[in-house]
Amino acid sequence: MLWVMALARATPTRVANTMTVNPIAAALLAALLIGEPITANLLAGLVAVFAGIGIATSEAKAA
Repeated sequence: MLWVMALARATPTRVANTMTVNPIAAALLAALLIGEPITANLLAGLVAVFAGIGIATSEAKAA
């Protein structure tokens, strides 16, 4: 239901990019709830995911 609501308000590209946040949110929640370690790989993944979302959702600037 949230997916359809998001598609009604944003472009498909912006909505689809939020799907990549789900594993990151799960890893952070696992760290909080069951003490999973936050490793350098997780932090590098966070940076990569958010950089990718930023690149994909930014609009090209006119020259």
